[in-house]
Amino acid sequence: MVVCKTFVTPYGKYVYDRNKNDLIRISETEFECIENNEFDSPILHTLKEKRYLEESMIEEIQHPQCRNVQHFLQNRLFHMIFKEVRLHETIDWLENNF
Repeated sequence: MVVCKTFVTPYGKYVYDRNKNDLIRISETEFECIENNEFDSPILHTLKEKRYLEESMIEEIQHPQCRNVQHFLQNRLFHMIFKEVRLHETIDWLENNF
């Protein structure tokens, strides 16, 4: 998958290429090809030669704590339930003793 973003300004049409982290001005025909996901078009040959619009190297992004999500959910839920029970016990004790 090619990851890029096209946009238009009063000064021209541009594409941001994520792999190269670069912003380049493009022609109207190049803009139309990119907008229509025609990345194999001969019109984009010049950009391809300069190594723009290449396939994304990133397959998956994962937060370092993703492995622990299940543990956090169970542990935090247990603490919330425990605190809720303790709160009710405290309220009951206060109501009965005051």
